[in-house]
Amino acid sequence: SQMNRIIEIREEDFQADVEPGVVYQDLNQKLKYKGLFFPPDPGARATIGGMIANNASGVQTVKYGATKDYVMKLTVVMPRGNIIHTGCKAHKSSSGYDLSRLFVGSEGTLGVVTEITVRILPLSESIITMLGTYDSIADAAISVSDIISAGILPTTLEMMDAMIIKAVEDSYACGYPRDAAAVLIIEVEGPAAGLKEQAVRIQQICMQTNCREIQEAKNNEERNLLWQGR
Repeated sequence: SQMNRIIEIREEDFQADVEPGVVYQDLNQKLKYKGLFFPPDPGARATIGGMIANNASGVQTVKYGATKDYVMKLTVVMPRGNIIHTGCKAHKSSSGYDLSRLFVGSEGTLGVVTEITVRILPLSESIITMLGTYDSIADAAISVSDIISAGILPTTLEMMDAMIIKAVEDSYACGYPRDAAAVLIIEVEGPAAGLKEQAVRIQQICMQTNCREIQEAKNNEERNLLWQGR
């Protein structure tokens, strides 16, 4: 818990060296001032060491992948006490065994990770967040399939059913419709040019698959409220 230093951020290399106790939201807080971010987002306040142990994914996995896709190099203390270094800081490397991926998801059974080099990415210029309301879980699922089949890769496609909607509304009142069978939280991001058109295309697909209503978050406050429920 005390190994929580952000050792170095190398923005020109799109890399950061961290200790396993660093909370990923704290890393992203520092990165955003440099126009960068660490994409895996499990939602809970997780440490990067914990994310590696479980290969955490989360709401942005559809577009960005899981934790394993951002681990470049590890320092690991093995059961006998010897220290090994896996991976490298080169963005393109195909030689030898990929031992870093072996440790990701191993839940601490192979060794104790003490230092990590992660890959980081530039922040998107623009984000559009939408909430689709459905009277059928099946229709919501078809919307997901049709959006991806249309060649659109949203940052996020998250479904919640009626039971979860009511549980959230009883606790946080995030504005989800209580009478819905399901809702989809859909988010797209990228350059501002063309992003609105992509959002409109998603809305058309949803309406074609019996979406009752689709709303677009008007500001960050509305967007954050939707994600608070999630």
